[in-house]
Amino acid sequence: MNSAILTAIGTLQTSNNADIIRRQELSPLKWNMQMVHRPLRQHGSHKPTLRSGFTLIELLVVMAIIALLASLLLPAVQSVRESGRRSQCISNMHNLIVAAHNYDSGMGVLPPGWIVDPNAGCNEPININTPVEVPIRSKLKVTLTSGSISPEWGWHAMLLPYIEQEKMEPDWLQAKRAGSQNWNIIQTPLQLYVCPSSSLPSDRPSRLGYTNYRGVMGYWPQSAPAALNNGTFYGNSRLSVGKDFKDGTSETMFFAETPFGFWGDALSCCSRVRDDYSSPNHFDQYWTSADSCGNAYHYFGFGGPHPGLVIIAMGDGQAKAINKSVASTVLYAISTRNGGEPTPEY
Repeated sequence: MNSAILTAIGTLQTSNNADIIRRQELSPLKWNMQMVHRPLRQHGSHKPTLRSGFTLIELLVVMAIIALLASLLLPAVQSVRESGRRSQCISNMHNLIVAAHNYDSGMGVLPPGWIVDPNAGCNEPININTPVEVPIRSKLKVTLTSGSISPEWGWHAMLLPYIEQEKMEPDWLQAKRAGSQNWNIIQTPLQLYVCPSSSLPSDRPSRLGYTNYRGVMGYWPQSAPAALNNGTFYGNSRLSVGKDFKDGTSETMFFAETPFGFWGDALSCCSRVRDDYSSPNHFDQYWTSADSCGNAYHYFGFGGPHPGLVIIAMGDGQAKAINKSVASTVLYAISTRNGGEPTPEY
């Protein structure tokens, strides 16, 4: 046999013997691991298929889950937002009490609800280009297509120097008519006078500034022969915080929310608690009237946009939310300043 062939056969046998010895030296675990890491040999031309997306059913399931989560989260988000707006509304009311007390400290009395001027003349008509829808309760809305404002001034204007709006103080000797400087003043929106939760239309009638807060005239039944003026703010009122509140300022309501009004309008300054407007409760009531010249105007009672609640401010500075279903006896008691009646829990 050829010596080269014999040499090759010997080398091959030596290599095979060495491989057998190495396998015997490896533990079963090491041997198995080596076998695992060996590349698999593919047989034939078949190759595994890989999915690169979702099926329609899977997409629909995902979308349904997202919609369900959104429906669960949205009310919670809205509730948190409303809570923040309600807190800001309470802060506004508190600041109004502070301003009223500062007025009392400087003038010796609270500002009048409005200044009665027998020579003021007729109301000033306002332009309502787009019908104004005012939500008052549940799904009920009041649609305003015409209206007018009083030529007289209310407490909103008198508090301007006490809410850091000194430059806006009107010229009290001039009329408040369309086109006048005083008219330009009352067209200025004031954030302090508006509740953040209100949905007042952006197209303001005659561009007048809104308000959601009214002074409390008191409570008297519809059968009363004349206005009792037993509250805090009414025509030409001149009440002293330290002298004229026998029930105590902590038991007397000074301000409360209202669905709609203009801060430059004396007709929007105040409201009273009525016994003939109490269904379903005393809040979110509305009525109309007209002046001697036939100009229609609109009255809104106390109420507001917070579901089931209304924000009030007591004379001692505490502003808070109360339930709109509060008992009539409670509301009558806190609306008057000197009734002497005990205030039930509320």
